[in-house]
Order: sequence, then structure tokens, then C-alpha cells
Amino acid sequence: MAVVPRSLGGSDAVLQAFLTGDPGQADTEALRTALRSALPSHMVPAQYRWIDAMPLTPSGKRDDAALRALAASGTSAADAVGGGRPGEPGDDLESDLAAVLAEFAGVDRLGPDRSFFDAGGTSIGAVRVSMTIARRWGVELPLPAFLAAPTARDLAAVVRSQDTRSVFDPVVPLRTEGDGEPLFLVHPIGGSVLCYHDLVRHLPPGRPVYGLQAAGAEPGHQPLRSMEALAAAYIEAIRRVRPSGPVHLAGWSFGGYVAVEMARRLGEDAVPTLTLLDTMALGEGPRRGFGEEELIVMFFRELLWYAVGETDSDDGLETAGRGPDELFDAVFRRTVRLGILPEDGSPRLLRRLYEVFRANYRATMEYRVAPIRRPLLVLRAADALPNAFEVAHRTLGSMVGSPDNGWGHWAPGAVETVTVPGNHLTMMADPQVAAVAARLGAALAAPRDGRTGGTGRTEEGR
Repeated sequence: MAVVPRSLGGSDAVLQAFLTGDPGQADTEALRTALRSALPSHMVPAQYRWIDAMPLTPSGKRDDAALRALAASGTSAADAVGGGRPGEPGDDLESDLAAVLAEFAGVDRLGPDRSFFDAGGTSIGAVRVSMTIARRWGVELPLPAFLAAPTARDLAAVVRSQDTRSVFDPVVPLRTEGDGEPLFLVHPIGGSVLCYHDLVRHLPPGRPVYGLQAAGAEPGHQPLRSMEALAAAYIEAIRRVRPSGPVHLAGWSFGGYVAVEMARRLGEDAVPTLTLLDTMALGEGPRRGFGEEELIVMFFRELLWYAVGETDSDDGLETAGRGPDELFDAVFRRTVRLGILPEDGSPRLLRRLYEVFRANYRATMEYRVAPIRRPLLVLRAADALPNAFEVAHRTLGSMVGSPDNGWGHWAPGAVETVTVPGNHLTMMADPQVAAVAARLGAALAAPRDGRTGGTGRTEEGR
């Protein structure tokens, strides 16, 4: 077996394994299980491809360059996610949806019962799928509904019924197994919890994990516009899942603000651990804020990073003399040209995602942090913010650059800060997210009389 990285475009990449031998005599899922027991999660291939023989260089060594070229050409094997031959599509709709999923997961064929995410699909790929479904079949598919039904067969059932969950629920089950106290992960400023897929995959087993998504991305629902309203709505939602007993809270970036407000309302006994995933504390000084055109560009830059990786280069947008509507149309055209979004995708989802982004930005601008009288853990990214994001944080008046992200100002003596690999963005992607999950998992498992936080110390993550 040989393993090489396979790019899906921009920052989207998966590991692809090449296998030789008789596919009929091999259990790929058993192989994957064995690899998981021996390797860190981020080193386990997501895709498996059978070939007749390993390519060799003239000197007789394995030709990894040739393997990378094969990976770039795509994989058509039924073993894209392991486990033998997939079932056949039941009708043309399942077949067409399987083709859409395969395209945006970066494989040439995907069986109707294979998970888009197990095949290497990413969060930006999920957005592409949702937009394509909206355009081709006229069904607005909320991203959480996609998380719950990530196969062609399940999606076909959703499209046929036109049932995309008209009653909004902030709670998105990310892992339901386990009887430990549940962990709730609050969405970042974009409102989606797809960003937590890799984190949950690396977390220790035995504990249910739920995401808390923002309203507004689905048709017919409006985003909440204050931190207090978000906290109240999410507390009500988690008590429907867990009517009583402790819950653990964590949030990445903007999600940390909401988690702080929720923990304040619930009390320390109800929230034994509060973890901020590189959230920058807001200062007490003035906040300049951004105009509408600046906000649209900020939204686009965040989307650009998720799709094509970090860049300090010009994003290609001319803002001078353009109103918000014209600028937004230019953003959509630009994302299509860059291959971030499909040419036949529906722009309505992109506009709704922007409205969620804008509402959460306004909630941040209006939020005034009060002193925190409880322990909290800050997982702080080791590397500096990308330039454009640092400028935005300084404009907002956050305490970017502080050794504890500024939280010692609000909770003196109660903050434990642990440095984790990567920067504010890359820490939530493989391979860095494995360290984040390990440290978060350790905090969740700590005994009550030795809770995370309260030391005021800073240490390096391991």
C-alpha cells in the first residue's frame, strides 16, 4: 500500500491509498479499522484505490510522482470509503445526486449509500452540493440537513419529499454515541457547524457531541441579532436534548462569545467546562465597525480561505463606486470564476449565509463582556492571524496578540491558556485539529475537583 495526498482544489485535500492485489479478497473497511488503531486519525486515508501494480522509477523505486498524478485524475473505485462494492442507484434521481456528490468530493464515482464526508468531502464542498441541488431540483437544502443525510440515497428522499425541515432547530447531532455528559459546540461567525466535522472525528469516544447552528441559512428563517438572544435560544434548545444535568460548552472564534454568555446564564454547576477555541476577548474601548461594502469583502475573504487556503494577495474585488447589491453580485461571480462555487449554483444560499454573517457581526459589535467568575480554558493558536483577519480584529477592538487572547482581563486568575498548532483558521483542520481535540478531550475528562481553568497559567499544547 502507498499513500499520497490528493488535492480537491485550494485547501481541500484528502489522503488517498493505492492498493495492489485482488479487491475481491480484501476487506477495505477492516484495513481502515486496523490503520485507525495504529495511526493518528489525520494519517488514516480517506480514499482507497486499487491499481494493477505500483508504478516504478527507472531505478526500480516506487514512483510517488506517478501516484500523485493518478490521485489527481480521481478515483473510481467502490472503495473510495472502504468496505466493498456499493449498491446501485434505485432511480435516475439517486444516480444524478451520486454524481453531484462524487464531483464535489473529488471522486469519479460514489455509491448511493456512501457518505460524502467519508469520501473526502469538506465543508466548502457541502456548500457546493447544496447550491447545486437548489438550482437543479428547486430544493433549498439546509446544510444541517445535509449533515444528517450525506448520501445520495438519503438526499434523494429529501428531494422527493421536499422536506427540508421547516421547523428550525439549532441543535445538530454530530455524534450521538456514548453516555458521558454531552458537549455542545457553538458555531463561528458564519453560523454553520460543518467546521466541527474534523474536530469531532478526533475527539475521544464515549460522549455525545452536538453543534449549535445559527438560524437564517434556511428559507423562511431569520438570524438572531444579539448575543443575549443567541444564548437564550441555544440554552432552550440544549434543554430539549438534555432536560437536566451538566453540559460542556465550547466555541470557535465568535462561538466563544456565545458560549461565555450561555455559561454565565447556566452557572458553573451546569457547565463544568467552558472552552474557547482561539476566541479573542473584546476590549472595553471604542469599536469602529465596518460599512456594508467592507462586511461583504470580509465575508468573501472568509469564504475564499475555506476554499483556496490562506492568501495575502489581492482578492480581485473592486469596491470603489459599488453599492452593496452590485458588490455582492461581483462576489458571487468571483467565487464562480475561482471554482469555489458551481456555475449553476443558486446564489440565494450565498446571500442567506451572508445575512447570518452580518447578524453575528452586529451581535459582536453590540456585546459588552462582563467580568467572568468561573474557570475557562483558552486554546490559543500558536501562529499569527492572517493579515486581513488581524486588521479586522484590531478594528473591532479585540485583544488580538494578548498571551491569553485577552481573557485574563475579564476572568483574572481563572484562565488556563494552552497553545495549539496552527493559526486561527488552520487549527481547525487536519493535521492541527488532532491536537485541539486531544486537549479539549482531556479537559472534558478531567475530574470535577481538578477542573480545567483557574490556574492563570499558559502552557504549550502537546
